[in-house]
Amino acid sequence: MGKTSLMAALASAACVLGGCAGPSLWERTYQGVKAIDEPPRATAPLPTLRDVSWERLMETRAELERAVAASDVHPSEWPADKRDAAKATLLRGLQVQENPADVEVLGLSQFSTTDNLRADSGELAKFGASVGASRVIYSTRFLGKADKIIDEPITTYHHDLGWYSDRRRRYQPWSHTSTTWMPIRVQADEHGWIVYYLKDVGRGGASE
Repeated sequence: MGKTSLMAALASAACVLGGCAGPSLWERTYQGVKAIDEPPRATAPLPTLRDVSWERLMETRAELERAVAASDVHPSEWPADKRDAAKATLLRGLQVQENPADVEVLGLSQFSTTDNLRADSGELAKFGASVGASRVIYSTRFLGKADKIIDEPITTYHHDLGWYSDRRRRYQPWSHTSTTWMPIRVQADEHGWIVYYLKDVGRGGASE
């Protein structure tokens, strides 16, 4: 996707794509400067979570897209001052008040899903900690209805005649049930998610 490629380039020219090794959507769609298969720190503190307006973030991303479209040079080859200006624009859109030199953009996750995700479930914070984030800023929006495949139990009732044994052997009706699981298509609410992983670094931009 164009927007995803742009944001990854702005995070770092060396951006690498995380694979589908993890169970969460945050991890499976992560793109960033740190590979997600690196072992997390055992005592990594959980990052702070904060949301930002979807409309504000879309406006910021559109502004960055316009800068890329107007440039004759790919973002990965921009001079340092132009990359810094783009980073400052992104952080301003994320409502980050700190000096951009003191904040590192580690990467982002971007997806749409019909799963019932919650940012405060603990899963997002745990993954943010695993990539070294000290803060996670996310935006989500309801996108409408979408098809979803779920497994629905189908119970079948069986009736027959057969021999029934107690003290007397008798021939009489009997019945039993069986249940199978069938995939069916349903309509479900779909939400879009965009998540940025940030790390606060030392004064002047030196990593801790």
